[in-house]
Formats: sequence, C-alpha cells, structure tokens
Amino acid sequence: MKRWIALGMILLAGCIPDLYQDDKEYETFGLNEEDLDGPPTPNELRARVINDALRWRFVRQRLDTEGKPASDFVRETDQGPACSRDEEPLNVITFPGQDVDRPDRVVETAYYCPLESVYWYHYEGGVRRRDLWMGPYRVSWNRGEKE
Repeated sequence: MKRWIALGMILLAGCIPDLYQDDKEYETFGLNEEDLDGPPTPNELRARVINDALRWRFVRQRLDTEGKPASDFVRETDQGPACSRDEEPLNVITFPGQDVDRPDRVVETAYYCPLESVYWYHYEGGVRRRDLWMGPYRVSWNRGEKE
C-alpha cells in the first residue's frame, strides 16, 4: 500500500511542471515588454535605493568612519537639487524615519542621478547633530532577461 502511495506521489509531482507553462512570466504580474525596457518607476527607485543603502551597504553603521561633512555631487538650484556633474535634476528619496516633533530627529535622504545611476546618502540630525554625506553608490537594475 505504501508503495502505491509513493508511486502516485511521484507521478503527481512529475505532472505539476506540465500544468504550468508560461513563456512570458512577466505577463502574469500585469507587466509588458515596454515596462521592462523603460526607466524605473518611482516606487522601484525608492525601494531599490533604500534596500541598497540599508541592507547591502550598511550606511548607518559606517557613518562615523566614512561620512563626509560636505558633498560636491548635490547642488541646489531654483528647481531643487541637481547633479553638479551634468546639471540634471536629482530624484530625492526620503527614508522612513522618526516623528517630526522629536528634538533629536534623524532625517535620512538619498539623492539619485538617473543619468549616472548613482546616489548619495545624506544623514542629518540625531543626538550628536551630525550632518554627513556618503557616496556615490552605483545602482544596478536587474530587470530579467528578454526572450
């Protein structure tokens, strides 16, 4: 009896890959080829930069040793922050943070340049009132392979 059950399970497991045959998996998620070829959306950009800064580069832990008091990358203009190298406007990404009414509030911001695909990390505030910059950090976009 146990052999028949085991044989049935093996046959059933062998049939499951045949039931799911989707050559274009991105269509399953409501995407099309233009979405894969286009620039990243604001949500993709925010998620990628925050994940890169906090989970892979550990910027908060390395702030005291590698932080700089000024950045030559970000330049303020009338339209907002711009890249000092190519004068393009920067995407400003604010990290999830603390309440506004705290006296020692920490504000973490990333300034992303879409032409160079790099960002600078800015840390401001805290108990020690630090104002430090780190970067530039390159962001790579792995959007899957085209068929």
